[in-house]
This record gives sequence, C-alpha cells and structure tokens, in this order.
Amino acid sequence: MTDDALIGTWLLRSHQVEDRNTGARTEPFGAAPSGVLIVLADGRMSALIVGQAVGDASAPLIAYSGHYRVPSPGSFVTAVDVASIAPWVGTEQARSYTVAGDRLELSTAPARMPDSDGIPEARVGRMVWVRETTAVASNQASD
Repeated sequence: MTDDALIGTWLLRSHQVEDRNTGARTEPFGAAPSGVLIVLADGRMSALIVGQAVGDASAPLIAYSGHYRVPSPGSFVTAVDVASIAPWVGTEQARSYTVAGDRLELSTAPARMPDSDGIPEARVGRMVWVRETTAVASNQASD
C-alpha cells in the first residue's frame, strides 16, 4: 500500500518531544530546526534533521534512509539501511502521519528516552513539515 500524499520533498518546520506522562514538550533541536524529508514513489525515503548549534558544540543531527511502506492509512514504516544513529540500522522506524494539503505531521511511537536528569520517560516525537514547493513560494513572496 502507498499513499501518494506522502510523495515529495518536505521541509521541517518544528520538532518537539512530548512527555507522555506530563504532556510537557521540549525542542531537542532548538526553536528553529532545519530538515528535509524526501519520500520517493519507488519506496525509498531519506530524512535529515539538524538542530541549532549552541556555543562551540556541534549542531545535533539525525539522518536516516531506507525503504518504506504504508501498512495502513496514517502509518509509515521505514526499514532503515543507513543512519547516523547506528542502532537504528536494520530496524524498522514507525511513524504515524496526517497530511492536510501541503502540511505533513509525523509522530513517533512512544519510546523510553531520558529526560534532562537522565531518567527514561515515555516520550513521543512530533514533527511538522511543509511541502517544499509551498515553502519556496512563501519565501519568494516575502522577498
């Protein structure tokens, strides 16, 4: 099963992580992350998310790619074959999604991620993307 609404190039507008217990949200890549998600009709996807550098530290980065499938409406699963996070290689990364016009919202499955004190908590990643053609037109209109 495929979903033609996913096909295209998407630009990241926000990335938040929500604590499932408290509802508190953080922005691990900063308030203005950069990113691109490319979803091809042949079943290959690639994602790159780059955060804001703080001081002399390198900017946080996530990159991965693989073949995807849409097992059911609103569900997107990637069989990861290359990733900046080594343990992801050989795994399946599941995302739920909604597409409304040129806006794509992705959510990760709940996962145990450490909080600011290093204590693992159930967290969900939430990302908002816009179709590249829409973002380019918006940027040109503001010039």
